[in-house]
Amino acid sequence: MTVRVGLTVERYKGIEASFILALVKRFGLEYVEITKSVFKEIENIKPLVKNIRTGFHLPIICENNFDFSCPAYKEEIDELIELLNEHWKELNIKYFLAHPPEPAEAKEKIETSVSYLFENLNRLPHEIYIENVPTWSIEEFDRFYSQAKQALGKKLAGMCLDAPHFFIRGEDPVKQVDRYRNQIKCVHLSDCKNGRDLHLPFGTEGNLPIDEILNALESIHYNNYINLELMPRSFDDLPYIIYSYLKILRKFRPYKYFRTKIRTLIFLPFIRKLLAI
Repeated sequence: MTVRVGLTVERYKGIEASFILALVKRFGLEYVEITKSVFKEIENIKPLVKNIRTGFHLPIICENNFDFSCPAYKEEIDELIELLNEHWKELNIKYFLAHPPEPAEAKEKIETSVSYLFENLNRLPHEIYIENVPTWSIEEFDRFYSQAKQALGKKLAGMCLDAPHFFIRGEDPVKQVDRYRNQIKCVHLSDCKNGRDLHLPFGTEGNLPIDEILNALESIHYNNYINLELMPRSFDDLPYIIYSYLKILRKFRPYKYFRTKIRTLIFLPFIRKLLAI
């Protein structure tokens, strides 16, 4: 498999996810990460993902008020699992992405949360990646990952290395690329500042060592998913989002980089005009 570079696609400032997905496909994206928001317009989403891969980011407490470790949200969890089992093939989902429980935000004891999380992850129809989070130390994450291996077996396919999450915790994300080189199946990138997970496009105001991270990934011959988790501050960030995408393509997919740059010259003026309406 070659490196596939994608973006998280969900509803933004009143613009539906399907509209955003249709736009980013014009730039040749072969992969996107989606969330439960796609089920609000699933019939519009299905035809747009027929020829691209998707990953599904499961709910997290800070954005959705619950995750799969929260027994108090059993009804919502059951409903989402039912939808995922029914539609995962039509949505072309290649993996499900889960965070460890957030002990600072969960009401249950961590042991209960972990057990309930694994129970629900085992009900999903496809492979699972576990993402590092800022509230867990490396040692805690490693213990949790070992537990996940025992509980999920072959369903646990690897980890998602979120570089900003390591960075804002004070850990060197470059070193973590080497540490987890045999487990990494997906990488999350966005620019950030020390201690603040801002999900900025590259080239704005963050200080994540992006070039060093990309060099480290190249040095381990990384060849899986890289997803840009970006939260634009306004539509003025659009050129920076494209720049972020092109920067990774240039490193890992030079031929696709040149083709995509030509697409950018053709479509960017049109998209700017469209978004200004």
